[in-house]
Amino acid sequence: HIMAVAALSSEKITQQIQRLVSQKRMTYLEAVIHLCEQRGWEPELLAPHLGDAIKSKLSEDAQRLHYIPRQPALF
Repeated sequence: HIMAVAALSSEKITQQIQRLVSQKRMTYLEAVIHLCEQRGWEPELLAPHLGDAIKSKLSEDAQRLHYIPRQPALF
């Protein structure tokens, strides 16, 4: 499974996640979990291949769902 994740570029993984979010109306968190379940990947293996934009969206989802504490806003 590690090789399968490594074979995909971060850009391809981001595109697949973005497609799930827009077409299936999933949250970013749901899209990552869905992609991992489809491919038989562990989310921990996928994490290093996620870009900063996706990581930011995942953090927003997790805060909104109260999985992690909210970060104070700068403004």
